[in-house]
Amino acid sequence: MNNKLQAKDLINLGLFTVLYFVLGCCVAIPIGFVPIFLPILGALWTLITGIPFMLFLTRVKKFGMVTLMAILSGLLMGLTGMGYWGVPLGLIFGLLGDLILKFGNYKSAKRSLIGYAVFSLWMVGTYIPMYFMVEDSRASFAASFGKEYADKVMAVMPMWSIVLVIAGIFICAIIGGMIGKALLKKHFVKSRNRVMDEILSATVDSRNGIVLDPRTKLFMLITITTLMFSTSNDGIMNIVKPILSLIPFALILSEHKFKTAGKYAVLYAVCFVLERLALNVWSGMISFLILAATSIMTRFAPGIMTGAYLISSTSVSEFISAMERMHVTEKIIIPLSVIFRFFPTIKEEYQAIRDAMKMRNIRFGGKNTIPYD
Repeated sequence: MNNKLQAKDLINLGLFTVLYFVLGCCVAIPIGFVPIFLPILGALWTLITGIPFMLFLTRVKKFGMVTLMAILSGLLMGLTGMGYWGVPLGLIFGLLGDLILKFGNYKSAKRSLIGYAVFSLWMVGTYIPMYFMVEDSRASFAASFGKEYADKVMAVMPMWSIVLVIAGIFICAIIGGMIGKALLKKHFVKSRNRVMDEILSATVDSRNGIVLDPRTKLFMLITITTLMFSTSNDGIMNIVKPILSLIPFALILSEHKFKTAGKYAVLYAVCFVLERLALNVWSGMISFLILAATSIMTRFAPGIMTGAYLISSTSVSEFISAMERMHVTEKIIIPLSVIFRFFPTIKEEYQAIRDAMKMRNIRFGGKNTIPYD
């Protein structure tokens, strides 16, 4: 077995790191505005992110992936303005978690829980400035949220409470890991239809790229679409939204559709830059029109591309099997399956018509190139 990290391993690492971080932010952003909840923020983070981490472990077969995930998580947290102490702690606790998981060959249930709990201690890095750089943290909070908010945060975080913060992160990580493993066993591992699973495995074995359960793809589509549409571009969302936009890029890239991925990346990057210029630099009617157009593109494009990936990488049989495991009624499954198959069918028919016309030397919208006598 090759122990070196391959491109597929790095893509898996990137995808699940983004999923892990964005899901954690979905908890952190709403409650982070309430000072009294800040001490338990890390515990709640590890409680909810146990689900994507346990799913990530099903992809981990090589040493180092958990360590890299911890370092990247600390780096992303630093980019949000919470300090970069999560990076060195991510290296330490990510490495320890990796070692624990490796001793269990990345399959032991008990070591998975302990490994996740140790890995999660990288979150302590976000609290270091609040406990050991009090005045700097107070000034930073006051500049961002006001003096009253800063004073309340410092009041609810005396030095002795760091012990409770660490214990809360570790214990909630154990609980979150147990929840993640339970959901994984119920929805991603246990088969309710052996025949359909054989169809799925045959489809999966012959497919390039990252293989994800249709429900995972659907969850990503809903998450990306919701966050891109329902949130503003202020504060942390200035970082979260570009990160979310990278998910469909990585998914399309994993399918070896390099041209499509490149077009999407260029389109989004151009629209993102123009949107920022229209917001902060330009003014007038032209700026308003550019802002309107680019805002629509930056909000729609990631969801559209994720939906395109969902349709192109999922067969009808996979989709039906996933819906049945979610106990969705056939009255909903059948219409959705018809809709799901509609776009690929249109594409196939278009290609067939185009090939037939090409064989007869006929162009779309043009004249017949065969001269008549």
